[in-house]
Amino acid sequence: MTLRTANRAFYETFQVTTDESVKQNLFELGNGQWDIPALKLLLEDILYRDSSFKDFKVNHDFPHIGRRVMLINARRIPSSSKSKLILMSIEDITERMASSLL
Repeated sequence: MTLRTANRAFYETFQVTTDESVKQNLFELGNGQWDIPALKLLLEDILYRDSSFKDFKVNHDFPHIGRRVMLINARRIPSSSKSKLILMSIEDITERMASSLL
């Protein structure tokens, strides 16, 4: 699964550059920080079954930023090429989760 593009917030948050990210396997980015088996299964399901998912929580220890809770949504988007494209949004909800526990 190859990363086509990302926004500036992604690069800044996960401390990766465009050169080391674009056209790279998503699951190998940042020394494998996105190699999360449950996420991989959900994304593969989108590719092969044209499904989507909402509000998938990833509680993961990311290099450079530490343990974070990320809320991920993803769906396939139409493409005029033969490539299958997935639009994925990632929101850091660590602080919200911590405050809800108080």
